[in-house]
Amino acid sequence: MAEYLDFFNIYVIGLIEGTFQFYFLAKILKKKLLPPFYFLFGVCAVIVTRFLSVGTVTGFVAMVFLLTVCGILVCHADFKSSLLYAALTTEIMLLCYGIVKSLISLLCPFMSVVFHDTVGIAFMLVSEAASLALTGFCYYMVYRYFSRDDLDPVDAPETTMGMQQMVLIFIPILMIFIMSNYINAIEYDFQFEISVDKGPAEHFFSHGQMLSMYFLGLASLFCILFSYKKLQQSFRLGTEISLLEQQEHSLNQYVEEAKTRYDETKSLRHDIRNHIALVKKLLQNGKLEEAITYME
Repeated sequence: MAEYLDFFNIYVIGLIEGTFQFYFLAKILKKKLLPPFYFLFGVCAVIVTRFLSVGTVTGFVAMVFLLTVCGILVCHADFKSSLLYAALTTEIMLLCYGIVKSLISLLCPFMSVVFHDTVGIAFMLVSEAASLALTGFCYYMVYRYFSRDDLDPVDAPETTMGMQQMVLIFIPILMIFIMSNYINAIEYDFQFEISVDKGPAEHFFSHGQMLSMYFLGLASLFCILFSYKKLQQSFRLGTEISLLEQQEHSLNQYVEEAKTRYDETKSLRHDIRNHIALVKKLLQNGKLEEAITYME
């Protein structure tokens, strides 16, 4: 039975998770792909997770690298967007799985009484279904309220500006991952201490702490996205204001030049009228030769 559970957990669930991740990446990059592309990425994700756990730094980097490469080659997106959303996609899934895992561990004493011998299978199925559901909900919230247009770096004359803006959100994502990785590492120590030396009260307290930390990590991630979105809107607004100020300056220059030309034309018309009046007066007085000489 254990071998079947491991096969199901590693290959079947891993394939579903990888397909789900790449589907969200293509969705937020606004690319439509054929179903075989999602399946192939799921297979690649299973191969990566078979040797490297995504919960480790190496596994996280490998999964982000795989998503980034697929975003560039398959979705034809730029490097910055692919890297940013690859890290965001992976981190959201890890946090959602951490939340559900901590919650089920917290409820384990009550659920074991209900499920009895099938508790292991039931826990795994419930955990995977709840984790995928929570991950899908978070993916939908990101897609719904933090679209690519909101999170992509503002276009700037220098490429370094776009990179600096992307770092504002990429570095906090890495920090949250490192903290969640640390929490995941010490979680097993807490479970061992609780099972050996402590009672139910310590069990609820420790797993409640884990649940709170994962939840705060996910909430912090959305707060970062919200702050970055507002910052990007501020950048865009500042850019639009600068363009409007340049247009206003150009219009003012055009108005000043038009006004100067109008004054010159008005002065020229006044001089021509004076010349015509003088020639007319000479002609009326019969001074034809003087009029011709004046006109010459």
